[in-house]
Amino acid sequence: MQAKRAAAITAAFLALVSIISGSISPAWAWNPTEMQDLPGTDNSIDYDVSGANGRFDIYTAGGTNGLQVGEDGDSIAFLIKLANSSEPGTRFAIQNLATGDQYEVGFTIGNYTFAILFRAIIIRLFIITIRIGTCSLYYKLTSGGSWSSAEYYLRMGLTSGATYTSANGNIGFALANATSTSPGSVKFIIKKQRLYDLGARGSLVSDIYALAAANGNGQPYTGTPNDRCPSTGGASWTLQGDIPDLPMGILILTIPLIAIYIYLNKHMRG
Repeated sequence: MQAKRAAAITAAFLALVSIISGSISPAWAWNPTEMQDLPGTDNSIDYDVSGANGRFDIYTAGGTNGLQVGEDGDSIAFLIKLANSSEPGTRFAIQNLATGDQYEVGFTIGNYTFAILFRAIIIRLFIITIRIGTCSLYYKLTSGGSWSSAEYYLRMGLTSGATYTSANGNIGFALANATSTSPGSVKFIIKKQRLYDLGARGSLVSDIYALAAANGNGQPYTGTPNDRCPSTGGASWTLQGDIPDLPMGILILTIPLIAIYIYLNKHMRG
């Protein structure tokens, strides 16, 4: 009899978990909106950012930090500032992108190094111009080895200020045009859980750098570098908490259910 009761309790508990988890969608915050300047990114190399190449100029004038970072419960974000200009054709803007324009952020967490990048593809058909953006996440062991592709997302049609996310929500990007008075930007968003799945552990994000290049092929550190921030090495950033292995919402949901299971099991047996 006790065995049957225990089986019934277990079945009821599992059914309750299934009902609750199936009826509540994860409330991913996903896109950190509170961004802050990243110390140590107030300088860049400026290989070639003159004329039309001004769209590659990472903005560090007057000691300005060229990179920003942000974090919420589910994701981390990196933002590259790109210089403003009084000349519309020489500043970063979606209409000024050329095929192969590539903007990239590299960083290390634990034993793994990651790179997330945006690459532009421009297709012209008579009087029609199609602007495509691809966003890719790569990873490799910090100690060596080659890059492996983890995520790839293609977006056809780009609008300044819009945030685009992959279907699975693991990566995303947003572009903002520079103006005559304000910098433009390329922002990347990455789900913490995905970084954990790829081997990231801990709260220290180190060796952070940004790279702007022409003629990139969609893989890390390819093409002709036009600017790098910082000029050498990389900056560091400490997260509020370790890269998680289980979304917090699931933990909060599971704790009371386990308590209910223990209570029912104890009293039904009695």
